[in-house]
Order: sequence, then structure tokens, then C-alpha cells
Amino acid sequence: MDANKVVVNLHSSLAELESDWLFLQKNGLCTFFQTYEWCKAWHETAGEARRAEPAVICGRDPEGNLLFILPFAIERHLGSQVLYWYSAAEITYGMGVFDRRFLNENPLAIEQLWPDILSALGGIDAVRLDNQPQAWEGVDNPLRFLFTTRGANQSYRMSLLDDYQTLYEQKRSASSRRGARKRDKKLFAAGDVKFGLPETGHAIYDLINTMINQQQDRLGQKGIRSVYDETRRAFLHQLANATKQDGTPVLLPYYLSVDEEICAVMLGGSFQSTYWALISSLTPDSRLYNLSPGDHALRATIEAVCNRQYRVFDFAAGDTDYKIHWSDEIVPLFETIEAVTTRGTVLSAVTAIKTTAKRVVKQTPWLFSLAQSIRTSLLRKKT
Repeated sequence: MDANKVVVNLHSSLAELESDWLFLQKNGLCTFFQTYEWCKAWHETAGEARRAEPAVICGRDPEGNLLFILPFAIERHLGSQVLYWYSAAEITYGMGVFDRRFLNENPLAIEQLWPDILSALGGIDAVRLDNQPQAWEGVDNPLRFLFTTRGANQSYRMSLLDDYQTLYEQKRSASSRRGARKRDKKLFAAGDVKFGLPETGHAIYDLINTMINQQQDRLGQKGIRSVYDETRRAFLHQLANATKQDGTPVLLPYYLSVDEEICAVMLGGSFQSTYWALISSLTPDSRLYNLSPGDHALRATIEAVCNRQYRVFDFAAGDTDYKIHWSDEIVPLFETIEAVTTRGTVLSAVTAIKTTAKRVVKQTPWLFSLAQSIRTSLLRKKT
């Protein structure tokens, strides 16, 4: 279809788009972080607390059929109106939701429509779009024309097999598997080991709280504070209560316990036959921590989603050894930092400098190590 025939509209209400959004995302090109369930849960919790103004752009054909959704939010920052991805602080990937046939026939449609999109958005001063993949499922990101810089992070993905054991033998060496068996033997000798999903809503609620408390303890030791405030807790609880159209849960909160003590949590999302890793946590109990419960929980989670016949395990962003060892795809992430008005120029310039500095530090091992040491030293002085 000719892009010139696409009608662009701005929506400030998520609810009015619910049925169309759910229909488009079912087979559309998008990620878990653009699903209606994700955006709705964030809107009703963290979004309201932050006073984020939904600015959802929709493109429709002349008959009214939905062709794409760009789930934006407008937030005020340092006196400027800034365009972000909706729930930007929480997402691994920033993208839209696209009809695959429309993109295939019109790969440059969003670029051609961008002036209309900016006009529909109204008085924004700057565009700040994070964590954008260059391509997704072999399709070029239709917003790649906006990219201004490489992001500080990259993410990792792995194609799954129905047979976990075959996958395990492909991904991990014989010596690595032997080491895992030895660690597992010690873990199972420590007590009654259980792995699985909570059976009740109350159990899920408690598990999420335990996971957050464990993460806060771990990050606090590194000098990182205020990551999991009450609004983020509320968001995760709201998301845990959500279900997909077929009635299945949106979240898969796998856990590993020893004698009923939670020692590892692997929280992930479920969408389009993909497990989307969100948050993992480990017990601060050194007796159990030293038995490598996280490694066992990861392997058990991969096996569980293989048994569900999922096709992809998305490890999310962040460079860690286990992601490198298991994954078979690295996804570079890009950012858009662009001034729209004179007022947004200074903000965009400062943001670009910060982003470049962050990327250099994270991708330079000795600088990253130094930054961590400085942060830890400052934490000790405060305490």
C-alpha cells in the first residue's frame, strides 16, 4: 500500500486501542515490551506515578485497518517536552508494533511518514528513543533512519530446540557439563530442592517481593540504590496478574528453592513463543549462594521453556559470561537523541555526551572496573 494513503493519528488513551492492539501484536513484528499487556500494566502503576503522558501513534489504511503502533510517551525533563518509548526505563527493546505485510511492501513507510508523525505529536522539544535493534527477525527496523548513536548495551538471544539435552550438549562443553553435575550434586545434598512456577496468585506476589529484596541486597552491595521503588514493585505485581488473550499468564516466574527457602528466581515474559528474561535474583545466604543455584535455575528454566516448545530464549541486555556462552545471536542496540526545537538542543547535547561516555566506560574493561571500584568506595564512605 502507498505510504501516502496511510492515516496517522495520536491517541492519549491505551484502552481505546485495546482490541486493535491485541489483534496487531498477535502476529505482528514487535517485542514483548510493546505488547498491550506490558504497556497497560506500566501505565496503571509506574506511568501514573511518573505522570507520563501516553502519546501512541497509530497508522491506518483508508479502510481503518491498523498498520502500525508506535507506543510513545511524552515526559517533561529539564523544562523540555521529551518523546520516549512508553515504559522506557523498563524495556530491553524499543520498537513499534508493525503489520508484517505492510512493512514488507513499504519498508520506508515510517521514514516517509515521520513529518506527519511529528506534526501529530505536537510540541515536543526532543526525541530520546533507547534500546532500538537495527533489525528484528530478519526485517530492518523501520525507525533505523532515526538512529544517532550506538547504545551502551547489546542483548543476547538463543534459538531453542524441542530436545533440551541436545541443545545443552551443543551449547556447553563436556567439561562444563561435568562441572555442572558436580555442583548439582552438592546442591541436592543441601536439602529438598524444588524448581517450578508458583501455584497461586499469593505465592507469585510473595515470590516477586522476595526476588526484589534479593536484587536490592545484591545491587546495594555494588553501591546501586533506588532501582526497585514501590512503583516498580507495583508494576511487576500488576504484570504478574495479567493474562494473554488465550488465558495464559504474561509472566513466567520460575524459582529454585532449598528446604522451602527461595535461593534463585528467573522472572521472564511469555510472548510469540519466546521467553523474555526480565529479572533474576540469588539468595544472599552464603551457604546456598556458594552452591551455584543461579546456574542450576538458568539451566532448569531453559529446559522448561524447551518443553513448552518455545522457539527463542531472549537473555536481555548486559554482557555476562553465561549469555555469551549460551546465545547464538548478539543484538546491537541503538539510540535516537535528536533536538526538535531550540529548547531541546542543549538537553539533547548533554544526553548525547552522557550516552557516549557510558558506552565507552561499559565497553572498556579497565574503565568499567575503575568505575565500579569508585562506586563501591563511595558507598563504604557513606556507610
